[in-house]
Amino acid sequence: ELSKIHETIINVQQKLKRKKELKNEIVLVKLKIEQIKKDIEEKEILIQNIKQSEEHTKYLAFIDTQKDINLEIQELHNTVTHSFSILETALKKYERISMNNKLINMYLKSPIQTLLNDTELKIREILSKMSGAIIDGTLELKNTKKEKSMNEIKKLDSLYLTNFIETNNTLQLKLKEIRGKIENDNIISKINTLQQKLDLEQHKYTQTKQKLESIKNEEQSTHINAEIEKIEKIIQEKLEKSVKITML
Repeated sequence: ELSKIHETIINVQQKLKRKKELKNEIVLVKLKIEQIKKDIEEKEILIQNIKQSEEHTKYLAFIDTQKDINLEIQELHNTVTHSFSILETALKKYERISMNNKLINMYLKSPIQTLLNDTELKIREILSKMSGAIIDGTLELKNTKKEKSMNEIKKLDSLYLTNFIETNNTLQLKLKEIRGKIENDNIISKINTLQQKLDLEQHKYTQTKQKLESIKNEEQSTHINAEIEKIEKIIQEKLEKSVKITML
């Protein structure tokens, strides 16, 4: 019976030791969590300060300018794409009887890129001859399609096409310039670097909080009252002595 008492006492001592270790560990982990929270707050403030800086405002202005230029280019291209979509039926029919069927085919597939590469504006000669074929009936079209095609051919004169190419080239040059400014601006790189560090700190914070909960659960589940009551009971029964064990 004394051996059982001794064994139970050793078990209680071990649990007490572990409970003390867990309490100390809880204190250390809580301190670590507080430090991580400070690090997170510092990085959040740094990111916010950069985003409110004149440098970042300038960068955002570059981005807006780039969007505006891209929109201008898209709208410019849409006008020519629309014109060639109206002429698609006429061009396909004229392709069969024209000597320039290869170039016509290129315009049908990719009107914008073909026009930009057509430095001699050979398309004007094609459109002019196609207009004549429509008028003399060589190229047959329904009345509505015929009228629309003729209006579009008239619209796509040399001046219109030249202006399109020059405007496109000017916009592309502006776009290249603004892209260069954006690429040379390292403000986003700064923000991204800080954001990556912030993400790591937030991940570390989550893991450390989970660790704290795990330690707390273990500390709370370490019960010694049952063992103490067992020791008191054995002493009472075997030695006929009433004792009360208290933990300091």
